[in-house]
Amino acid sequence: MGAFRKVMFLIIFFISSNNSYCQVLDGVINLSDSLYYEGDVSGAKSILLNAIKNGNTGDFIYHRLGMIYVDFVQPDSALHYLLLTRKVTSNDSLKFAIHLDIGQARYLNRELDKAIIELNPLLDDDNYRFAALTILLGVYSDMRDFVKAVPVARELVSTNPTFYPAIVNVGYMYLDYGKPDSAIFYFGKALVYAPDDPIILNNLGNAYFKSGNSNIGLSYINKSLMIDSTNSYAYRNRGLIYLDEKENSLACDDFTKAIELGYVEVYGDDIINWKKEACK
Repeated sequence: MGAFRKVMFLIIFFISSNNSYCQVLDGVINLSDSLYYEGDVSGAKSILLNAIKNGNTGDFIYHRLGMIYVDFVQPDSALHYLLLTRKVTSNDSLKFAIHLDIGQARYLNRELDKAIIELNPLLDDDNYRFAALTILLGVYSDMRDFVKAVPVARELVSTNPTFYPAIVNVGYMYLDYGKPDSAIFYFGKALVYAPDDPIILNNLGNAYFKSGNSNIGLSYINKSLMIDSTNSYAYRNRGLIYLDEKENSLACDDFTKAIELGYVEVYGDDIINWKKEACK
């Protein structure tokens, strides 16, 4: 579910960064946000860390830094700054945003029960319900509680049928549920709105592979890698197809490449045994 978490951050950052409290951010926050939206996430983080080093602390700086550490998939650091935000803030406008972001960080840190506790208060708020449900979909999927996950997925799609990051996450849920044909439907639906998105293409390929259509799956993953050759998850998925087709040398190369690109640090060490099997 690692890619699920990565896509989901797009939703969480957008909602958290576009509420009314942003109107009072100082120059440091505005500069950091500008760098972030230009794609320079490391630069945005450096601005905030330097501000703290120079004594320019405060709830907004801590909050933004925590959100960026979520983006880096470093939940321990994210929780440190988000919990610090909660401790020092007296700003009521941050209350729900902090619940949301701590819920996301708890989810990334595999603290699923604690994530639910953070997110539940948001379900009665129209501004935050959609984002909270997005995280809860991942929580329930990881808990294998599909009785709860499926209605959440349906609500997300019906609430905003053109918002493709949420549609992608529904596809992930159905992959976890062991229903690749349903995953193909939702990934394909998302692809209509973002036809060149390498994450969608990669996961559509993985869904086709799991449905027994390796050739179609391979074509989508290859297209994904042509667009983004740094996606470790795509190399992992292609390696699994090669391994299934007894193309061990090709599988070995892909698993090795995925590890070099940081797959283990972001998604876990499940790839190690596959690499051993392919490279022996």
